Amino acid sequence: MFREVGYKTAEGWSEKQYVFAAGFAELPKGTTAHEAYRIVAFVMVVDSRTDIIVDAEFSFALPLTGEFVRSLVIGQNVMSGLEEIQDRVRTRFLAPAQGALLQAVRSAFDRYREWKVQKQ
Repeated sequence: MFREVGYKTAEGWSEKQYVFAAGFAELPKGTTAHEAYRIVAFVMVVDSRTDIIVDAEFSFALPLTGEFVRSLVIGQNVMSGLEEIQDRVRTRFLAPAQGALLQAVRSAFDRYREWKVQKQ
């Protein structure tokens, strides 16, 4: 069973306009998260026709954390929305992993943007 994501279901991702990009960052040393996971992963599915994030996930231990942060990025434009996401995370995600999360998002955005430039 595929989950409903935005306006598409995951089974529709076989269409060529959907691109998967990932970014990773080390969690802060001395935190429980670092001891358990060491890195945070951010993965996103982007509609390459519009550059809009249609789904995203984070590697957090608690489901609520991932769901909350996911809500901050879905619907954002990868080509122009990085600052908006950074502002949302800085003002609404008050956790020790904030810096690592921002780094992982930037890494995934950079990877997608590089692909987009090479594709043209």
